[in-house]
Amino acid sequence: MKIMITGASGLLGRACKIAFADLHPVTCAWSRAQENDLKLDLTNASEVRSALQEIKPDLIIHTAAERKPDICENQQDITQQLNVEATHTLATTTAAIGATLIYLSTDYVFDGTQPPYAVDAQTNPLNFYGQTKLAGEKATLEASADHIVLRVPILYGEVETLDESPVTLMLHKLLDPTPVVEDHWALRYPTYVGDVAQTLRNWLPTLGNSAGIYHFSGSEALTKFEMLNRMGKNLNLSTEHITANSEPPSGAPRPQNSQLDISRLKNKTVLQQTPFSENIERILKPFLKGKNHE
Repeated sequence: MKIMITGASGLLGRACKIAFADLHPVTCAWSRAQENDLKLDLTNASEVRSALQEIKPDLIIHTAAERKPDICENQQDITQQLNVEATHTLATTTAAIGATLIYLSTDYVFDGTQPPYAVDAQTNPLNFYGQTKLAGEKATLEASADHIVLRVPILYGEVETLDESPVTLMLHKLLDPTPVVEDHWALRYPTYVGDVAQTLRNWLPTLGNSAGIYHFSGSEALTKFEMLNRMGKNLNLSTEHITANSEPPSGAPRPQNSQLDISRLKNKTVLQQTPFSENIERILKPFLKGKNHE
């Protein structure tokens, strides 16, 4: 089976490269393309169609996206091009060559008022990011009855810089003793990218009869305030300067609790869900060495 991974230089894409390494996937990236990556501009429809027709992959794992809600809100044209139009091109071209697309979506397609959300629950995104990801889902599923949508929540993992994930970015607040207020309103389910990638790898043998929408998530419900306290405890860093804020955060609106019901995927394959505390300590420790914490 020939596999192609988009967004291969990103947080989830790198994890997928590792999980599928034995199958020697074609890895695609753009701004941070590595030596062995295919440099492919997903917003260039003709370039994408040509690449897919030449490579003829059997499966595309589409991880590339603009994922930061505030950036999406402020840069809507670029977000629309990558999250919707590029996805439409990939989905239709993949269908045309008889391949399957796995489109990585988000829990932000829900408004957070009626958790947990089943795969067929009513969607109602609160921000532009969620709206574009929902539009990408529709483009994917309309292109082929064989395509797959996998929704995941907030992601974290081995980062090159702390700002690659909103979870690891919070380390700055632990390292700076200046008093700070952190969100204690929205319940999040931080999900390790290595678990997403390994679950996808476990699922591969039975993908042939798995079309439609699925959910995957970490198992622990934590606010960002609670994540910071876990980090502080695991890394022996003080959290006394951090105060909880129980009001909705500023910026693009977020759902309060968009917990995903993962039972459909659980019935399909073996899920890997590792503890947040175990992962975050290992991931963040390298950033504590020396004076440069970026």
